[in-house]
Formats: sequence, C-alpha cells, structure tokens
Amino acid sequence: MSIGATLRVVVPHFSNPFYYSDPTHRVPFGLYTFSYFCDQDIFVRKVPQYALSAPFRLIDARLGFKSYRPRYVRHAFKRAFGILINSSTFLREFYEENLCWLVSCYEIEFEIRRV
Repeated sequence: MSIGATLRVVVPHFSNPFYYSDPTHRVPFGLYTFSYFCDQDIFVRKVPQYALSAPFRLIDARLGFKSYRPRYVRHAFKRAFGILINSSTFLREFYEENLCWLVSCYEIEFEIRRV
C-alpha cells in the first residue's frame, strides 16, 4: 500500500445476527476496532495503545443498516435510521454504546489512509 493510498474495508458489525451464525466470522468488529491499529481523531473516545502506532490514519467509519426481502418496511426504517445515525460522529458513538442491541447494524465501512 503506497503512501496516500486509501483502503476501504467492509465488515459485519458485531450486532448483526448473521455474525453469530456464520462460522467464518471469527473476530467481532465495532466502531472502534481499527482505532487500535490507526491514528484517529474522528472519535471522542480514545482506545488504549498497546503497540507502536502503525503508519495508517482512520479517515471514517460508517455504520450500514439494512434488512432483506420481504422485510421492506423494516429495510426502509433501517435505511432512515442509518442516515440519522451517520449524520454525526456523536450519534455513531451514541449508537454503539447505547442502541446497538435495540436496532442491529448490518456492517461497518472503514476508510483508512496510509500516511
């Protein structure tokens, strides 16, 4: 990965019901997962640093909400909920701490840049 290159990683959120039933999902991912491996200043909550900082910067972490057919009403609700939650970093952090077990999140998209 060259300097300045951007990597987008999409992983299932730990509250996704499929996460628990899919045997290939070995590691739970949450909003702060890549904060342990990257420098970041997008979140108020800081995570412990266990090793030397990697040459990466976390640019963004967006929560993806959706549902499958024939759950069209649920899907519409989750899409609208996702737009609201992703409108600010504060709401993303509030969701992860307080609401993740009330309305499950499907996936997280991380944007990481090499510095």
